[in-house]
Amino acid sequence: MEAAFGPMYEGGGGGDIRLAVLAPEAKDGAPGYLPLYIQGLLNNNFSKYSAITLIDRQNLDKIIAEQDLGANGRFSDTDFISIGQLANAQYFLFGTVQKLSSGRYSLQLSITDSNTGVRRAAFMKDGTLSQIEGSGALINEASTDLLGQMGIRLT
Repeated sequence: MEAAFGPMYEGGGGGDIRLAVLAPEAKDGAPGYLPLYIQGLLNNNFSKYSAITLIDRQNLDKIIAEQDLGANGRFSDTDFISIGQLANAQYFLFGTVQKLSSGRYSLQLSITDSNTGVRRAAFMKDGTLSQIEGSGALINEASTDLLGQMGIRLT
């Protein structure tokens, strides 16, 4: 999606990348709504700040359900390849949000090649719940960092 003044990235902006953003796994008392909320913010940021082709979340969820792969949230290498082929995804974004002590949360995200299983980008940082859901500052930082690691230069 282009802003009123044009794209917010240099060059192709990752237009040759097909990415499926999966909802992060919630652990250790992280609120149950956070995974879908984080997934939505990531999709929004990647759409706004890059030319990456995002795999539609509803279609991806259908594929995973039909393949009966998502029961425990963990995927084998064979599952990656199968889902990647069915969804036409080149990369997957996986993650975990975990409640820590003192009201802090750890956010871990990684982008993995669906054919090789090689991690292409990773982000890990902790912050407060308001940095995740309120201002979205932690998600914005993660988006910028991951895009940079994927070779997308923001303007």
